[in-house]
Amino acid sequence: MKPNIAIIGAGWAGLAAAMQLSAYAKVTVFEASKQAGGRARGLTAKNQVFEHVDNGQHLLLGAYHQVLRLRQQAGVSAQQDTLRLPSQWHLLDGLDFTTPKLPAPVHVIWGLLRAKTWRFSDKKRFLQDAYALKSAVSWLKTHDISVQTWLHQRQVPQKHIAEFWQPLVLATMNTPLDIASLRILAVVVTEGMLNERQDSDFCLAQVDLQQWWVDPVCRYLRRHGVNIQLQTRVQNLQKDVDGRHWFVDGQCFDRVIVATAPYHVVDVLGEHASSVQTYFEQLTYSAITTVYLRYPEPLTLPHTIQGTAYGLSQWVIHRDQLNANHRNEVAVVISVSEQHENMTPQKWADAVHQDLLQWQPNLPQPMASQVITEKRATAHATVNRALPSMAALNKQGVYLAGDYCHPHYPATLEGAVQSGQMAAAMCLADWKSI
Repeated sequence: MKPNIAIIGAGWAGLAAAMQLSAYAKVTVFEASKQAGGRARGLTAKNQVFEHVDNGQHLLLGAYHQVLRLRQQAGVSAQQDTLRLPSQWHLLDGLDFTTPKLPAPVHVIWGLLRAKTWRFSDKKRFLQDAYALKSAVSWLKTHDISVQTWLHQRQVPQKHIAEFWQPLVLATMNTPLDIASLRILAVVVTEGMLNERQDSDFCLAQVDLQQWWVDPVCRYLRRHGVNIQLQTRVQNLQKDVDGRHWFVDGQCFDRVIVATAPYHVVDVLGEHASSVQTYFEQLTYSAITTVYLRYPEPLTLPHTIQGTAYGLSQWVIHRDQLNANHRNEVAVVISVSEQHENMTPQKWADAVHQDLLQWQPNLPQPMASQVITEKRATAHATVNRALPSMAALNKQGVYLAGDYCHPHYPATLEGAVQSGQMAAAMCLADWKSI
Protein backbone atom coordinates (compact mmCIF):
# COMPACT_ATOMS: atom_id res chain seq x y z
CA MET A 1 0.00 0.00 0.00
CA LYS A 2 1.26 3.47 -0.87
CA PRO A 3 1.99 5.82 2.05
CA ASN A 4 -0.05 8.98 2.45
CA ILE A 5 2.40 11.88 2.65
CA ALA A 6 1.83 15.57 3.37
CA ILE A 7 4.20 18.24 2.12
CA ILE A 8 3.88 21.62 3.83
CA GLY A 9 5.11 24.35 1.53
CA ALA A 10 4.95 24.58 -2.27
CA GLY A 11 8.27 26.28 -2.83
CA TRP A 12 10.90 24.67 -5.01
CA ALA A 13 11.92 22.20 -2.28
CA GLY A 14 8.35 21.10 -1.63
CA LEU A 15 7.53 20.73 -5.32
CA ALA A 16 10.74 18.75 -5.93
CA ALA A 17 9.85 16.43 -3.05
CA ALA A 18 6.38 15.96 -4.51
CA MET A 19 7.81 15.02 -7.91
CA GLN A 20 10.09 12.47 -6.29
CA LEU A 21 7.20 10.93 -4.34
CA SER A 22 4.40 11.13 -6.89
CA ALA A 23 5.00 7.65 -8.35
CA TYR A 24 5.32 5.93 -4.98
CA ALA A 25 2.91 7.68 -2.60
CA LYS A 26 -0.35 9.53 -2.27
CA VAL A 27 0.81 13.14 -1.92
CA THR A 28 -0.92 16.31 -0.72
CA VAL A 29 0.89 19.66 -0.85
CA PHE A 30 -0.28 22.47 1.44
CA GLU A 31 0.63 26.06 0.56
CA ALA A 32 -0.37 29.16 2.52
CA SER A 33 -0.07 31.55 -0.44
CA LYS A 34 -2.31 31.96 -3.46
CA GLN A 35 0.37 30.52 -5.73
CA ALA A 36 3.17 27.99 -5.56
CA GLY A 37 6.83 28.87 -5.98
CA GLY A 38 7.83 30.23 -2.59
CA ARG A 39 10.53 32.91 -2.79
CA ALA A 40 11.15 32.28 -6.52
CA ARG A 41 7.80 32.93 -8.11
CA GLY A 42 6.33 35.21 -10.72
CA LEU A 43 4.39 38.30 -9.67
CA THR A 44 2.48 38.84 -12.89
CA ALA A 45 -0.88 39.05 -11.16
CA LYS A 46 0.37 41.71 -8.72
CA ASN A 47 2.31 43.69 -11.30
CA GLN A 48 0.66 46.54 -13.17
CA VAL A 49 3.63 47.82 -15.18
CA PHE A 50 6.03 45.04 -16.21
CA GLU A 51 4.80 42.04 -18.17
CA HIS A 52 7.05 39.49 -16.44
CA VAL A 53 8.39 40.15 -12.95
CA ASP A 54 9.72 37.70 -10.41
CA ASN A 55 9.83 38.08 -6.67
CA GLY A 56 13.49 38.95 -7.19
CA GLN A 57 15.62 38.46 -10.32
CA HIS A 58 17.32 35.05 -10.39
CA LEU A 59 20.32 33.83 -12.35
CA LEU A 60 20.61 30.07 -12.77
CA LEU A 61 23.74 28.14 -13.69
CA GLY A 62 24.29 25.17 -15.95
CA ALA A 63 25.32 23.37 -12.76
CA TYR A 64 21.68 23.45 -11.63
CA HIS A 65 21.25 19.94 -12.98
CA GLN A 66 18.22 18.93 -10.91
CA VAL A 67 16.34 22.17 -11.57
CA LEU A 68 16.82 21.65 -15.29
CA ARG A 69 16.10 17.90 -15.13
CA LEU A 70 12.78 18.34 -13.32
CA ARG A 71 11.75 21.00 -15.81
CA GLN A 72 12.36 18.56 -18.64
CA GLN A 73 10.59 15.81 -16.69
CA ALA A 74 7.61 18.15 -16.51
CA GLY A 75 7.57 18.23 -20.31
CA VAL A 76 9.48 21.44 -21.11
CA SER A 77 12.43 21.30 -23.50
CA ALA A 78 15.79 22.50 -22.21
CA GLN A 79 15.94 25.39 -24.69
CA GLN A 80 12.39 26.69 -24.30
CA ASP A 81 12.20 30.23 -22.88
CA THR A 82 15.85 30.01 -21.81
CA LEU A 83 18.79 32.18 -22.78
CA ARG A 84 22.01 30.27 -22.12
CA LEU A 85 25.22 32.28 -22.11
CA PRO A 86 28.85 31.33 -21.53
CA SER A 87 30.15 32.31 -18.10
CA GLN A 88 31.13 35.97 -18.15
CA TRP A 89 32.13 38.79 -15.86
CA HIS A 90 31.54 42.35 -17.07
CA LEU A 91 32.09 45.10 -14.51
CA LEU A 92 31.91 48.65 -15.78
CA ASP A 93 34.58 49.73 -13.32
CA GLY A 94 36.60 46.54 -13.01
CA LEU A 95 37.27 43.02 -14.26
CA ASP A 96 35.81 42.25 -17.68
CA PHE A 97 35.99 38.89 -19.49
CA THR A 98 33.97 36.15 -21.21
CA THR A 99 34.87 32.46 -21.16
CA PRO A 100 35.30 30.73 -24.54
CA LYS A 101 33.91 27.30 -25.52
CA LEU A 102 36.86 25.31 -24.23
CA PRO A 103 37.03 22.48 -21.67
CA ALA A 104 37.09 23.41 -17.98
CA PRO A 105 39.12 24.85 -16.38
CA VAL A 106 40.90 26.05 -19.54
CA HIS A 107 37.85 28.18 -20.42
CA VAL A 108 38.27 30.23 -17.24
CA ILE A 109 42.04 30.55 -17.64
CA TRP A 110 41.81 31.58 -21.27
CA GLY A 111 38.93 33.97 -20.64
CA LEU A 112 40.81 35.66 -17.84
CA LEU A 113 44.06 35.89 -19.80
CA ARG A 114 42.15 37.77 -22.51
CA ALA A 115 40.62 40.24 -20.02
CA LYS A 116 41.47 43.77 -21.05
CA THR A 117 41.16 45.46 -17.69
CA TRP A 118 43.77 43.63 -15.56
CA ARG A 119 47.52 43.48 -15.95
CA PHE A 120 49.15 40.11 -16.47
CA SER A 121 50.44 40.15 -12.87
CA ASP A 122 46.85 40.58 -11.64
CA LYS A 123 45.66 37.68 -13.77
CA LYS A 124 48.46 35.41 -12.61
CA ARG A 125 47.80 36.25 -8.97
CA PHE A 126 44.08 35.67 -9.37
CA LEU A 127 44.60 32.22 -10.88
CA GLN A 128 46.95 31.31 -8.02
CA ASP A 129 44.27 32.27 -5.49
CA ALA A 130 41.51 30.45 -7.37
CA TYR A 131 43.47 27.20 -7.44
CA ALA A 132 44.56 27.62 -3.84
CA LEU A 133 40.86 27.72 -3.00
CA LYS A 134 40.15 24.63 -5.11
CA SER A 135 42.95 22.71 -3.40
CA ALA A 136 41.67 23.79 0.03
CA VAL A 137 38.40 21.86 -0.34
CA SER A 138 39.73 18.82 1.54
CA TRP A 139 40.98 20.58 4.68
CA LEU A 140 38.07 23.02 4.76
CA LYS A 141 35.76 20.11 5.60
CA THR A 142 37.14 20.16 9.13
CA HIS A 143 38.79 23.59 9.41
CA ASP A 144 36.40 26.12 7.92
CA ILE A 145 37.24 29.83 8.07
CA SER A 146 35.59 33.01 6.82
CA VAL A 147 36.21 34.26 3.31
CA GLN A 148 37.52 37.51 4.74
CA THR A 149 40.04 35.66 6.93
CA TRP A 150 41.30 33.67 3.95
CA LEU A 151 41.63 36.76 1.79
CA HIS A 152 43.59 38.48 4.56
CA GLN A 153 45.84 35.47 5.14
CA ARG A 154 46.70 35.29 1.45
CA GLN A 155 47.11 39.08 1.25
CA VAL A 156 44.79 39.21 -1.74
CA PRO A 157 44.92 42.68 -3.33
CA GLN A 158 41.98 44.92 -2.49
CA LYS A 159 41.38 45.40 -6.21
CA HIS A 160 40.79 41.65 -6.60
CA ILE A 161 38.47 41.58 -3.60
CA ALA A 162 36.38 44.49 -4.88
CA GLU A 163 36.25 43.32 -8.49
CA PHE A 164 35.81 39.58 -8.08
CA TRP A 165 35.74 37.93 -4.67
CA GLN A 166 33.23 40.21 -2.99
CA PRO A 167 30.80 40.34 -5.95
CA LEU A 168 31.05 36.54 -6.24
CA VAL A 169 30.33 35.93 -2.55
CA LEU A 170 27.44 38.39 -2.47
CA ALA A 171 25.89 37.01 -5.66
CA THR A 172 26.19 33.31 -4.80
CA MET A 173 25.96 33.31 -1.00
CA ASN A 174 24.19 36.58 -0.09
CA THR A 175 26.39 36.68 3.01
CA PRO A 176 28.87 39.34 4.23
CA LEU A 177 32.52 38.36 3.73
CA ASP A 178 33.37 38.45 7.44
CA ILE A 179 30.96 35.59 8.23
CA ALA A 180 30.79 33.80 4.85
CA SER A 181 32.05 30.21 4.84
CA LEU A 182 35.16 29.58 2.76
CA ARG A 183 34.19 25.90 2.59
CA ILE A 184 30.91 26.76 0.87
CA LEU A 185 32.61 29.25 -1.43
CA ALA A 186 35.09 26.54 -2.45
CA VAL A 187 32.16 24.32 -3.46
CA VAL A 188 30.64 27.19 -5.46
CA VAL A 189 33.90 27.86 -7.32
CA THR A 190 34.74 24.20 -7.90
CA GLU A 191 31.31 22.96 -9.00
CA GLY A 192 30.13 26.15 -10.67
CA MET A 193 33.27 27.25 -12.50
CA LEU A 194 36.04 24.66 -12.67
CA ASN A 195 34.48 21.19 -13.11
CA GLU A 196 32.64 21.30 -16.44
CA ARG A 197 32.42 24.21 -18.86
CA GLN A 198 28.67 23.79 -19.34
CA ASP A 199 28.15 23.97 -15.57
CA SER A 200 29.46 27.53 -15.52
CA ASP A 201 26.98 28.71 -18.17
CA PHE A 202 24.50 31.40 -17.18
CA CYS A 203 20.87 30.34 -17.71
CA LEU A 204 18.34 33.17 -17.78
CA ALA A 205 14.60 32.57 -17.89
CA GLN A 206 13.00 34.60 -20.68
CA VAL A 207 9.67 34.55 -18.87
CA ASP A 208 8.94 34.74 -15.17
CA LEU A 209 9.90 31.73 -13.06
CA GLN A 210 6.23 30.89 -12.52
CA GLN A 211 5.90 30.10 -16.22
CA TRP A 212 9.44 28.76 -16.57
CA TRP A 213 9.50 26.17 -13.77
CA VAL A 214 6.73 26.37 -11.17
CA ASP A 215 3.65 26.04 -13.38
CA PRO A 216 5.02 23.17 -15.53
CA VAL A 217 5.98 21.27 -12.38
CA CYS A 218 2.56 21.87 -10.82
CA ARG A 219 0.82 20.67 -13.98
CA TYR A 220 2.97 17.54 -13.93
CA LEU A 221 2.11 16.90 -10.30
CA ARG A 222 -1.62 17.29 -10.85
CA ARG A 223 -1.46 14.92 -13.85
CA HIS A 224 0.15 12.37 -11.55
CA GLY A 225 -2.47 12.64 -8.84
CA VAL A 226 -0.80 15.08 -6.43
CA ASN A 227 -3.31 17.24 -4.57
CA ILE A 228 -2.03 20.84 -4.31
CA GLN A 229 -4.04 22.89 -1.82
CA LEU A 230 -3.28 26.60 -2.13
CA GLN A 231 -4.30 29.21 0.44
CA THR A 232 -4.16 26.54 3.13
CA ARG A 233 -2.04 27.65 6.07
CA VAL A 234 -0.96 24.83 8.36
CA GLN A 235 -0.77 26.19 11.89
CA ASN A 236 0.92 23.17 13.47
CA LEU A 237 1.11 19.42 13.31
CA GLN A 238 -1.00 17.15 15.48
CA LYS A 239 0.15 13.63 16.26
CA ASP A 240 -2.47 10.90 16.18
CA VAL A 241 -3.17 9.02 19.40
CA ASP A 242 -1.65 5.92 17.84
CA GLY A 243 1.73 7.71 17.76
CA ARG A 244 2.29 6.67 14.15
CA HIS A 245 0.24 9.14 12.12
CA TRP A 246 -0.07 12.90 11.78
CA PHE A 247 -3.00 15.22 11.32
CA VAL A 248 -2.46 18.14 8.94
CA ASP A 249 -5.40 20.47 8.45
CA GLY A 250 -7.67 17.72 9.77
CA GLN A 251 -6.34 15.07 7.36
CA CYS A 252 -4.41 11.98 8.48
CA PHE A 253 -0.98 11.19 6.98
CA ASP A 254 1.70 8.56 7.42
CA ARG A 255 4.61 10.97 6.88
CA VAL A 256 5.11 14.73 6.72
CA ILE A 257 7.71 16.83 4.91
CA VAL A 258 8.01 20.41 6.15
CA ALA A 259 9.30 22.53 3.27
CA THR A 260 8.50 26.03 4.44
CA ALA A 261 10.84 29.00 4.71
CA PRO A 262 13.19 28.42 7.69
CA TYR A 263 11.58 31.14 9.81
CA HIS A 264 8.23 29.28 9.67
CA VAL A 265 9.50 25.81 10.60
CA VAL A 266 9.20 26.16 14.38
CA ASP A 267 5.65 27.53 14.15
CA VAL A 268 4.58 24.64 11.89
CA LEU A 269 6.17 22.00 14.11
CA GLY A 270 4.67 23.54 17.25
CA GLU A 271 5.27 21.38 20.32
CA HIS A 272 7.36 18.98 18.23
CA ALA A 273 10.03 21.60 17.45
CA SER A 274 12.13 21.15 20.58
CA SER A 275 14.98 19.29 18.85
CA VAL A 276 15.46 21.98 16.18
CA GLN A 277 14.11 25.13 17.80
CA THR A 278 17.49 26.51 18.92
CA TYR A 279 18.97 25.95 15.46
CA PHE A 280 16.26 27.92 13.67
CA GLU A 281 16.15 30.69 16.27
CA GLN A 282 19.87 31.29 15.76
CA LEU A 283 19.74 31.56 11.97
CA THR A 284 20.53 34.97 10.53
CA TYR A 285 19.48 36.33 7.16
CA SER A 286 20.31 38.89 4.50
CA ALA A 287 18.01 40.75 2.15
CA ILE A 288 18.06 40.92 -1.63
CA THR A 289 16.61 43.91 -3.46
CA THR A 290 15.65 43.83 -7.13
CA VAL A 291 15.00 47.11 -8.94
CA TYR A 292 13.07 46.93 -12.20
CA LEU A 293 13.22 50.04 -14.39
CA ARG A 294 11.63 50.89 -17.74
CA TYR A 295 12.88 53.77 -19.88
CA PRO A 296 11.23 55.82 -22.65
CA GLU A 297 14.07 55.04 -25.07
CA PRO A 298 16.34 52.06 -25.84
CA LEU A 299 19.20 51.23 -23.52
CA THR A 300 22.66 50.76 -24.99
CA LEU A 301 24.05 48.37 -22.41
CA PRO A 302 26.90 46.35 -23.93
CA HIS A 303 25.96 42.97 -22.44
CA THR A 304 22.97 40.99 -21.25
CA ILE A 305 24.55 40.89 -17.78
CA GLN A 306 26.92 43.51 -16.40
CA GLY A 307 27.58 45.15 -13.08
CA THR A 308 29.59 47.57 -11.00
CA ALA A 309 32.33 46.80 -8.49
CA TYR A 310 32.18 50.16 -6.74
CA GLY A 311 28.61 51.28 -7.40
CA LEU A 312 25.30 50.23 -5.86
CA SER A 313 24.13 48.12 -8.83
CA GLN A 314 25.92 44.83 -8.33
CA TRP A 315 24.36 43.15 -11.39
CA VAL A 316 22.36 44.75 -14.17
CA ILE A 317 20.37 42.51 -16.50
CA HIS A 318 19.25 43.99 -19.82
CA ARG A 319 15.74 42.57 -20.05
CA ASP A 320 15.32 43.55 -23.71
CA GLN A 321 17.81 40.82 -24.56
CA LEU A 322 15.75 38.24 -22.65
CA ASN A 323 12.35 38.92 -24.15
CA ALA A 324 11.16 41.24 -26.91
CA ASN A 325 8.25 42.29 -24.69
CA HIS A 326 10.64 43.73 -22.12
CA ARG A 327 11.12 46.99 -24.01
CA ASN A 328 13.80 49.31 -22.61
CA GLU A 329 13.91 47.50 -19.26
CA VAL A 330 16.55 46.47 -16.76
CA ALA A 331 16.50 44.33 -13.64
CA VAL A 332 19.16 45.28 -11.09
CA VAL A 333 20.11 42.99 -8.20
CA ILE A 334 21.60 44.15 -4.90
CA SER A 335 22.54 41.38 -2.47
CA VAL A 336 22.96 41.94 1.30
CA SER A 337 20.86 45.02 0.63
CA GLU A 338 20.13 45.64 4.31
CA GLN A 339 23.51 47.37 4.47
CA HIS A 340 21.93 50.29 2.58
CA GLU A 341 19.75 51.85 5.27
CA ASN A 342 16.67 54.04 4.91
CA MET A 343 16.20 53.26 1.22
CA THR A 344 12.69 53.95 -0.04
CA PRO A 345 11.60 52.51 -3.41
CA GLN A 346 12.19 55.91 -5.01
CA LYS A 347 15.69 56.16 -3.52
CA TRP A 348 16.53 52.68 -4.87
CA ALA A 349 15.30 53.67 -8.32
CA ASP A 350 17.24 56.95 -8.24
CA ALA A 351 20.47 55.27 -7.10
CA VAL A 352 20.28 52.59 -9.79
CA HIS A 353 19.56 55.24 -12.43
CA GLN A 354 22.72 57.08 -11.41
CA ASP A 355 24.74 53.89 -11.98
CA LEU A 356 23.16 53.40 -15.41
CA LEU A 357 24.23 56.90 -16.41
CA GLN A 358 27.81 55.62 -16.34
CA TRP A 359 26.96 53.41 -19.33
CA GLN A 360 24.56 55.81 -21.02
CA PRO A 361 25.16 59.43 -19.90
CA ASN A 362 22.16 60.91 -21.74
CA LEU A 363 19.66 58.38 -20.45
CA PRO A 364 16.42 60.12 -19.41
CA GLN A 365 14.63 59.43 -16.16
CA PRO A 366 12.83 56.05 -16.03
CA MET A 367 9.15 56.12 -16.87
CA ALA A 368 8.30 53.21 -14.52
CA SER A 369 9.90 51.37 -11.64
CA GLN A 370 9.20 48.50 -9.31
CA VAL A 371 11.33 47.65 -6.28
CA ILE A 372 11.07 44.28 -4.55
CA THR A 373 12.98 43.56 -1.35
CA GLU A 374 12.99 40.16 0.30
CA LYS A 375 14.10 41.07 3.82
CA ARG A 376 14.95 37.47 4.72
CA ALA A 377 15.81 36.27 1.24
CA THR A 378 18.33 33.65 2.35
CA ALA A 379 19.86 32.31 5.53
CA HIS A 380 23.54 33.19 5.85
CA ALA A 381 26.09 30.66 4.58
CA THR A 382 28.23 31.03 7.69
CA VAL A 383 31.51 29.50 8.83
CA ASN A 384 31.09 25.95 10.18
CA ARG A 385 27.42 26.01 9.23
CA ALA A 386 25.76 22.80 10.38
CA LEU A 387 22.43 21.29 9.45
CA PRO A 388 19.62 21.11 11.98
CA SER A 389 19.59 17.89 13.98
CA MET A 390 16.75 16.05 12.26
CA ALA A 391 17.14 12.54 13.70
CA ALA A 392 14.44 12.96 16.36
CA LEU A 393 11.96 14.34 13.81
CA ASN A 394 12.79 11.68 11.24
CA LYS A 395 12.18 8.96 13.82
CA GLN A 396 8.66 10.32 14.21
CA GLY A 397 8.06 10.47 10.47
CA VAL A 398 8.72 14.19 9.94
CA TYR A 399 11.34 15.49 7.48
CA LEU A 400 12.66 18.96 6.67
CA ALA A 401 13.39 20.29 3.18
CA GLY A 402 14.64 23.68 2.00
CA ASP A 403 17.75 25.39 0.71
CA TYR A 404 18.87 25.73 4.34
CA CYS A 405 18.99 21.92 4.58
CA HIS A 406 21.55 21.33 1.85
CA PRO A 407 24.81 19.95 3.31
CA HIS A 408 27.16 21.75 0.88
CA TYR A 409 25.45 24.54 -1.06
CA PRO A 410 24.49 28.08 -0.09
CA ALA A 411 20.82 29.04 -0.36
CA THR A 412 20.15 28.46 -4.07
CA LEU A 413 17.32 27.09 -6.18
CA GLU A 414 19.39 24.00 -6.93
CA GLY A 415 20.03 23.51 -3.23
CA ALA A 416 16.30 23.77 -2.52
CA VAL A 417 15.42 21.23 -5.21
CA GLN A 418 18.09 18.76 -4.11
CA SER A 419 17.03 19.06 -0.47
CA GLY A 420 13.46 18.25 -1.43
CA GLN A 421 14.66 15.19 -3.32
CA MET A 422 16.81 14.07 -0.38
CA ALA A 423 13.93 14.46 2.09
CA ALA A 424 11.62 12.49 -0.22
CA ALA A 425 14.18 9.70 -0.65
CA MET A 426 14.69 9.42 3.11
CA CYS A 427 10.95 9.43 3.72
CA LEU A 428 10.40 6.57 1.27
CA ALA A 429 13.35 4.58 2.57
CA ASP A 430 12.08 4.83 6.14
CA TRP A 431 8.58 3.80 5.07
CA LYS A 432 9.86 0.74 3.22
CA SER A 433 11.94 -0.32 6.22
CA ILE A 434 8.89 -0.73 8.43
